[in-house]
Amino acid sequence: MQESERRRPRRWLRATAAVGLAAGVVALAPVSPAGASARPYTVFASGLDNPRHLAIGRFGGVYVAESGRGGDACVTAPDPESGEDSTFCAGRTGALTRISARGEARRVLTGLPSLAGEDGGDAIGPVDPTVAEGLNLLIAGSVATSPPGLAAALQGSGTLVRRIEGTDQVRTVADFSPFEAANNPDGAQIDSDPYGLYTSPEGNHYVADAAANALLAVTKAGAISTVAVLPGGEATAPPFLGLPPGAKVPYEPVPTSVDVGPDGRPYVGQLTGFPFPKDQAKVFRIGRFGGVSGYAFGFTNLVDIDFGPDGSLYVVELASQGLLAETAGPPVGALYRIHPDGTRELLSGSELTAPGGVVVGRGAVYVSINSTSAGEGKVLRYQL
Repeated sequence: MQESERRRPRRWLRATAAVGLAAGVVALAPVSPAGASARPYTVFASGLDNPRHLAIGRFGGVYVAESGRGGDACVTAPDPESGEDSTFCAGRTGALTRISARGEARRVLTGLPSLAGEDGGDAIGPVDPTVAEGLNLLIAGSVATSPPGLAAALQGSGTLVRRIEGTDQVRTVADFSPFEAANNPDGAQIDSDPYGLYTSPEGNHYVADAAANALLAVTKAGAISTVAVLPGGEATAPPFLGLPPGAKVPYEPVPTSVDVGPDGRPYVGQLTGFPFPKDQAKVFRIGRFGGVSGYAFGFTNLVDIDFGPDGSLYVVELASQGLLAETAGPPVGALYRIHPDGTRELLSGSELTAPGGVVVGRGAVYVSINSTSAGEGKVLRYQL
């Protein structure tokens, strides 16, 4: 396997921001399995731009990070995955949106960096909000790996920001690219793409950096440190690589989400990098001294996790058949509930197209879908 096929992508685009995080990502060929939802659901909000992770606010409101739809600053450059010329557009269309209990959506933070294709899809931008100790927002991507000529339009990518109380402005809490450049926790290619955020009641944070393959801690004051480096693995090589039958290739962990469990320890969801093996994604538990152990197994391309009030863990698969499945149509994921006794319950059906995030609260589970489309994003509400 050539180094170019094993590398982490520079994630200008391709697939989703979450898919683009993964090592050696190739053009997406998703699956659309049929099947009725296991739980009834309603469309809680629609008309969103590339919606990703969510948070429950006060009075029944739900916050969703919109990665935006790019902007007017466009360049044509070789795609870092295919090598073919592609158009990339940047702008300040990223946002944080609050959806009221009645399903009315209002953008509370706007003007945030967004990178997308010409059609506004597959955007990279705001990705994960939290509401503990104020309103916090993680912005994916990295200025350092942005397409040539777009760095100025993408200032603020790859950072954790916090809303300035009483305003619609933000201040930067932490910038992850300089930390990666100075520390490189996994010892591999220097690359950062913060994608999952947890904030404690005291205002400290955990961040899953999907490109750095690490779980990071960020203090309320903005000091960054490494908590753990996540393990990758090996998977059977896809036929198009031309390797002998049964040959194995390595994949990177690609952590996309983090939450703290009932035991007070952080848990991290794994997308898995190229070749995106089916049924090999895990949820990891991180021990007190940074030890990593498997907690839940047998998933495919996890994009988000969230613990419910009763200790159940809710996990969302981006593409349940794997990101290399050769069937036309949007990827269909799945929403699972893992009960405290370990039993697994499927809650969703074929409605879960390109899901981007999950959050649990107030007797319901909320999932964003159509997370790679501008103007077509939705939030679904499943009653518990």
